[in-house]
Amino acid sequence: DKVLSFGALKDRLPRSAIPNILRLVDEKALLTALKYAMKKDGEVVDYMMANISQRMAVQYREKMDEMSDIEEEVGEKAQSGLICKILELADEGAIELVLSE
Repeated sequence: DKVLSFGALKDRLPRSAIPNILRLVDEKALLTALKYAMKKDGEVVDYMMANISQRMAVQYREKMDEMSDIEEEVGEKAQSGLICKILELADEGAIELVLSE
């Protein structure tokens, strides 16, 4: 299934894949995508943060708090880039997405 929305990550992305993804994506792009998501779908951010070390989650949240508001175009681009990386990792077999219903 090649269609994946940012909001669907909490349902389609296995918990075990999250640490790998966070290690493999650019931190600034990741934080931009998550900060932007906090306005629209905080559940995705909470899901991602709940599945990494508490120390790292605190660091990410502190960095996001320091960031200014993310413009829609910038936020959407960052989220799209994160989705593309996740789909790339799935194609390579590095992670396995949960099939959508």
